[in-house]
Amino acid sequence: MLMKGDLVRLPQYCRVFSSSEESFRVRVLKEPKIAIVLNVGNDKSTILLENATWAVSTKDMQLYGGRNVC
Repeated sequence: MLMKGDLVRLPQYCRVFSSSEESFRVRVLKEPKIAIVLNVGNDKSTILLENATWAVSTKDMQLYGGRNVC
């Protein structure tokens, strides 16, 4: 189960949505990216990706790392 502060991998062609109140933007990733989880929800989660806050489908996130990750 993912939690706040986890590093996650976002696959290529994953859609992320701006979490800004000012405008609505959709970005499709052209390559896999690494992000930090800020908030986890059942359907949507909030992540920090390249110095911006984005919403992403929780099912698209994969925990980054392996065994013995502190």
